[in-house]
Amino acid sequence: MPFCTARAILRTSLSTLIIALPATINAQAPLVVDTLFANMHSATGPGCVIALDSGGRRRWLTTFGQRDLERGGLNDSTTRFEAGSVSKQVTAAAVVLLARQGRLSLNDDVRRWIPELPDLGRVTVRMLLTHQSGWRDWRNLTEMSRWTSDDATWTNADALALLVRQRALNFAPGSQYAYSNSNYVLAAILVERVSGSSLRVFTTEAFFKPLQMNATTWRDEPGGMYRGRAQGYSPRDDGSFRNDTPAETVVGPSGLLTTTPDLLRWLRNFDTGAVGGPGFREDMERVGVLTSGRPTSYAMGLEVSTLGGERVVSHAGWTGGYVAYAGRMPTRGLSLVILCNGSAVNTDDLGPILLARVAGVAAPPADLRPALGAAVTAGSGARVSGLFRNQRTRQIATVRTFVRGLAINTWLGYTSVGGGRYRSSNGARELIVNPDTTTVVDSFTLRTVDGDSVQYDRLDSTLASSETLGVYAGRFHNDDTGATIELTVTNGQLVARRGAAPPDSAVALFRDGFRVPSQSWVLTFQRAVDGTATSFDLYLPRTRQLNFTRVP
Repeated sequence: MPFCTARAILRTSLSTLIIALPATINAQAPLVVDTLFANMHSATGPGCVIALDSGGRRRWLTTFGQRDLERGGLNDSTTRFEAGSVSKQVTAAAVVLLARQGRLSLNDDVRRWIPELPDLGRVTVRMLLTHQSGWRDWRNLTEMSRWTSDDATWTNADALALLVRQRALNFAPGSQYAYSNSNYVLAAILVERVSGSSLRVFTTEAFFKPLQMNATTWRDEPGGMYRGRAQGYSPRDDGSFRNDTPAETVVGPSGLLTTTPDLLRWLRNFDTGAVGGPGFREDMERVGVLTSGRPTSYAMGLEVSTLGGERVVSHAGWTGGYVAYAGRMPTRGLSLVILCNGSAVNTDDLGPILLARVAGVAAPPADLRPALGAAVTAGSGARVSGLFRNQRTRQIATVRTFVRGLAINTWLGYTSVGGGRYRSSNGARELIVNPDTTTVVDSFTLRTVDGDSVQYDRLDSTLASSETLGVYAGRFHNDDTGATIELTVTNGQLVARRGAAPPDSAVALFRDGFRVPSQSWVLTFQRAVDGTATSFDLYLPRTRQLNFTRVP
């Protein structure tokens, strides 16, 4: 049978769905799907399967795209996708179930079960599951030895060996929330050591078989062949796709292979309690609380938020060429699942928007930049513009000033409300500066509605010139990863090299500071009295202050 166009397939499935939708669901939802996922409508590209469950009644919204661009075959309800970080809730559920069985406590020190970990402060099992441990992200750490882990056949044992080498955490355990995949690698190892079974075996017996999730398993075998599995794809600049199916066998933070019907069965169990019993959902949805007493929005592999004033429990996922979303509105018994084998879709944004449209409630704003007017580049109005560093995470923020407010990192807008205060468009944050200062602002405070605040300090904008780059050149080594980075000056640019990995340019960002754009690295140098760089601290989105020291 010849291929139909993906859009024709989409419209055929949706016309049937509109008649079948229960009254509690917005009947215009299929048209929204058509719009939101328009860039994925291709008969020759990857695609998605999207479905919902309303009180146990399953409804398909759409299915389109090819599961395998090399061998052919369309995505459908039997297609297995990798769920990315949606996998975390299954790993967390395994740990929570073991705790409910009395085989461990969520307040146990993780080193009780994984004693080879270095003693860097008391990290509890609960801190792991709610991302409060401070462990650096293992994926960031692998970047030190190669440009990417996409082609590396990493295992949980490899990731653990990397964590055992660490001599510092991102922060004191329990003091902050910071998303890190290392937490769920350790959680998967914890399940294995406590239960005596692999994560795959334990979750299959405890969850998948009782819930009839017969197509669900873990991608934990090197070169494993999984029937019905979609290949994952990422777009190239020319519009074609490259196969981006992960080769690693690390499971826990990701690696769950599942279908849309199976994932709907998983979400439905939170409402029925068929597996886990009374109180299981409450244990899973209990958010973490910092040592300061401030609650976070992250529970056991689940994010707790609101849509249109209603409570939502969800998680998005992305690994290689796969993206996913699983969201629930508990008071309605409504669940939405999105599984795709093309990474061009941002399910983190589109998932909540689609769930809101399906439920008929106000969707979150797609654009957080209010109408701020023209950019201000001079005079007192531009006193906040510039480069700042978050004193908690050490991440860099670029502030631009406009007639009616300012923007941070070009995407989040703040409108001036007077008195040196600027309010974000979603009302969740306030940026505060000294209102009496008419000169350049040296620092500002960012405060959230729950009372948390963090200071940002201005960075010295003096940049290294091509003539002075030589002071930063040399070989630098980091003990925590065993990696060595060589910095050379080539054609007036500072270039980073690691063995056979492709070189990349470092761009001057602030005084003694450089950014490696392709890796989202920020390098901050320390220099001796003679001006020569003796070391640098490397910062990544989920890893802070990896120190590289000059070596001969």
